[in-house]
Amino acid sequence: IAAAAQPGRPQKTMVYPTVLLAGLQGMATLAPLLVYACLGWVPISLLAVLCGALGGFQFPVASRVFAPRRGSIGSLYGLDLAGSCVGAMVFSAYLIPVYGFLKTSLLLALVNLAPALLAALSARAETPRR
Repeated sequence: IAAAAQPGRPQKTMVYPTVLLAGLQGMATLAPLLVYACLGWVPISLLAVLCGALGGFQFPVASRVFAPRRGSIGSLYGLDLAGSCVGAMVFSAYLIPVYGFLKTSLLLALVNLAPALLAALSARAETPRR
């Protein structure tokens, strides 16, 4: 991981894992049935481990961006836990019963893809041209 983030400037090293995670989550949403039908449970397990590892990488990256601007890492962790709690309740109590699992998974893949695209476009705009 690169040096501490400068306020107002995204770092490329923080953008690429976000874009990769969004892509993998999209694949994890769309491909399991085809992969399972062709190859069994091993590729799905590896994809789940890879998505989990990249998901675990998000908090350290967020703490490097958040801490210099707003202060406490503890407040970031509290926001992370509150968002996880609200997301789990909305996901299990409303989205799956109303829209079904496949449509809900596609919606969440699109929701995760949006910040990844914004981060990639922001980093591209900040890159000096040669």
